[in-house]
Amino acid sequence: QHRIKNSLALIAGMIGLEMDRAAAPGTRGILGNLKDRILSLSSLYEILLRSGAADEIDLGEYLRSIVSALAETYAGGSSRVRVEQEIEGIPIDVKRAVPLGLIVNELTTNALKYAFHPGERGTIRVALSSSGGSIELSVSDDGAGLPGGFDPGASGGLGLSIVRMMASQQGCELSVSGGVGTTYVL
Repeated sequence: QHRIKNSLALIAGMIGLEMDRAAAPGTRGILGNLKDRILSLSSLYEILLRSGAADEIDLGEYLRSIVSALAETYAGGSSRVRVEQEIEGIPIDVKRAVPLGLIVNELTTNALKYAFHPGERGTIRVALSSSGGSIELSVSDDGAGLPGGFDPGASGGLGLSIVRMMASQQGCELSVSGGVGTTYVL
């Protein structure tokens, strides 16, 4: 686990170096998204290493670490966008935690990057709870909402494709609601 964590951190560092060298903003954005995905996986191994567990993790701790890192990266201490976390600690198999971490990474990144117009204030909320053997995960914002005609079920973007694929693999029902703000619920 320690070697995997270090290897992921090394890969993320190398991508960061390439981001600095990339001239095109689109290329920097793609590399930044890739780096965030790798760092979310690295967070998992860091938590596993600290806990000494090999097959079970506290999903809440894992998701909180991902959301906090993304908020720091994209909001950078700005008071403009507030990120709230209502995340319950839930023990879960590591194999199930990885896809859920990637889903939270994608949805939170999308909200931080696209939910609010420049200079606009708002709140992003990530929630995780369990009841009766089921887990509910939601990422919502009170921003601009989805663009007219946007179909999250048919979006060709890599981020939402990852979300749909991971949700399907986990047997999750994914619902999306828009209007004022956007809410994704699994």
